[in-house]
Amino acid sequence: MSLNVWPLPQYRALKNSLYERLFQWRGPESGIVVLRQRRVFILPTRQGLLYAAVIILMLVGSVNYDLSLGFILAFLLGATGIQSMLHTFRNLAHLRISPGRTQ
Repeated sequence: MSLNVWPLPQYRALKNSLYERLFQWRGPESGIVVLRQRRVFILPTRQGLLYAAVIILMLVGSVNYDLSLGFILAFLLGATGIQSMLHTFRNLAHLRISPGRTQ
């Protein structure tokens, strides 16, 4: 039995237009490909989701027990994660990829 997530036609049309806007399907490109800002996606992995869950648990524990050092550590780890995503994005944006030969 298949569960239909988008039961109404309006929602299906909205989903299709959103997919078309985000993922503009084209054929393979020839020559040099430049990664613009719209082509760089940073998606969380299992480890990234676990990292976020641990930070949220630390924040909840700090609120519950009123721990100032827990707040500092939770916000410091959260800021470090956001900063690493920003650095990854800046390293990948405007990157030129050209086809080459294999040996």
